[in-house]
Amino acid sequence: MVGLFWMLVAVQFVPAMWHGGFGGVREQMVRIAVTGVAQDRWEIAVLRMHEALAVMAALAAALYVLQRYLGRKLGSSDVRR
Repeated sequence: MVGLFWMLVAVQFVPAMWHGGFGGVREQMVRIAVTGVAQDRWEIAVLRMHEALAVMAALAAALYVLQRYLGRKLGSSDVRR
């Protein structure tokens, strides 16, 4: 599910990256973060969007490393009876 989330996020930012580079991606992220939020809370919304994306990236990396570790651990286990 985390991988699907990141795929959907990446697909949404591809046109912004293509047309505006990293600045375009930042503008798109800010636009998404402030949608439906009162104007006096926009800074908080953008800050929380950064935090949420950072936490999700760290979680995705941790899950990937855990998957690799468990795959190697279970794949190399000897079954002795």
